[in-house]
Amino acid sequence: MFSTIDINVLSSLNHLANSSGSWTFVTNLLANYLLFLIPVVTLVVIWEHHDLGWRQIGYRAVVKAILSVVLALAIGFIIEAIVGRVRPVIAHPDLVKEIGKLPGSSSMPSMHTLEAFSFSVALLLQRRTRKIGYWMVALAVLVAFGRLMAGAHYLTDVIVGALVGIIAAFVLVYEGSPLFKWLTRRGLYTGSTSVATAELSK
Repeated sequence: MFSTIDINVLSSLNHLANSSGSWTFVTNLLANYLLFLIPVVTLVVIWEHHDLGWRQIGYRAVVKAILSVVLALAIGFIIEAIVGRVRPVIAHPDLVKEIGKLPGSSSMPSMHTLEAFSFSVALLLQRRTRKIGYWMVALAVLVAFGRLMAGAHYLTDVIVGALVGIIAAFVLVYEGSPLFKWLTRRGLYTGSTSVATAELSK
C-alpha cells in the first residue's frame, strides 16, 4: 500500500517539476537551496531587531535549534544505516527524472527535510522566536515538497525526516522534556525560555 502511494505521489510531483523550465527552476530552488536560507533568514531577522536583549535570546534560540539539528542528524544516520533504502531515481529510472545533483544513494530519511524541520520547530517551541518559527516551518514544508519534486525521496522518506526533526526539537528545546530539564540543571541551558522572556517583558 505505502509503496504504491510513494511511487504515485513521487511520479506525479516529479512529472510536474519536469513539465517546464519554470517548474524545474522552482523545484531546484526548493530542493537544493531553500534549506540554507532558513538559518540565514532567521539570523537576519534577529540581527535587525532593535531590542538587544531580544537579540541575545534570539541567538540562544538559534544555538538550541542547531543542537536539535545535530541530534536529528544522528538519529537520521542511524535510520539510514538500518533501512538502506535507495533513491527513487536509482530504483525507478523509468518513472523519475532527477533534478539537481543528488549526493549519495540513500533515500530514507530525507536529511534535508529532517534538518529543516528540526531547526524550524526548535524556533517555534521557544516563545521569543515563535513568530519566526511559524514562517520557518512553512519553508520547511516547501523543502519537503521540493525533495519530492526533484525525485530525491519518496513520500514516506520526507514524512520520516519531518518526524525525526520534530522529535529532536521537542527533546532538546521543549521545556517539559527530561533532557531540557537535565541540561538546564547543569547550567548548559541558561534557564527557562519563558522565564527569560518574562524578565525582558517587565
